[in-house]
Amino acid sequence: MSRDTTHGLGGPDDQHRATSGTNQLWAHAVSLLHAQIRSTRSTRSMSELVDQFRPGVPKVVEDIVAQIQDEVPAYAGPRSGERGQLITMAVTAAINRALELIEGNDTSSSQVNDLFRQMGHGEAHDGNTLEPMQAALRIATHHCWVGLRAFANEHDLTGELLGELGDAMFGYIEHLAGQVAEGFRWGTKAMERDPALARTRLLDLMLSDRQPSDALLAEIRALATVAGWAVPDEVVVMSVAFHRSFPTAEWPGDPLIRIEESRALMVCAAEGAADLARAV
Repeated sequence: MSRDTTHGLGGPDDQHRATSGTNQLWAHAVSLLHAQIRSTRSTRSMSELVDQFRPGVPKVVEDIVAQIQDEVPAYAGPRSGERGQLITMAVTAAINRALELIEGNDTSSSQVNDLFRQMGHGEAHDGNTLEPMQAALRIATHHCWVGLRAFANEHDLTGELLGELGDAMFGYIEHLAGQVAEGFRWGTKAMERDPALARTRLLDLMLSDRQPSDALLAEIRALATVAGWAVPDEVVVMSVAFHRSFPTAEWPGDPLIRIEESRALMVCAAEGAADLARAV
């Protein structure tokens, strides 16, 4: 889950087309929910129900974040780490915005929408799939539904009202999933056009433990085309130790380079490895 803040995720028209379907589902669910509240004889308003639910939000957020980091390997790490903080921020923002919408606060959701689009964009930028994000959303959905049912039992809500609340909740989570998918699509398109990103992803692929396959070779060739890097029949991987900083230079053979703390990994064509070795 990357904290990527790249802009240029499409103009207003693009984003409207991409999210209009989920927005309509969400708006319909909330409309039905408000109608159900009005049709009951309860004296409690929607705002009162939301106010009664809010004190339990921190515990719901804590449980969701803990299970995501425990069960989704891509998002594992300390709760206080950058990744844990980002997940906490996203879950908190989503729940608070959903409650605002349920109680009738129709101000813009653009900040939450942008956050989830940026997370999808970050996954594409890092060369990931959406599977970890989708797993995280499933965990969040389960926890929210369990919490909602417990709240309904505690406050004697009718089964019909619980159903409407559930529909509103599921509709909003589907909306957020749509934001993530939209950001991922734009991130993928950006990567397909950016030679530097393509080189980074190409090197990651070539150093990964993925088994050789036609699909992997096709992915490597596609990235190499964008990167302007000729795919050789054989490659050599060099590990070069350095002190302070790795020198910037035009290395012979146009190697792919990953700079780490005290070493650089260089991938080049086997036939040019000797020249590169002498240069470094």
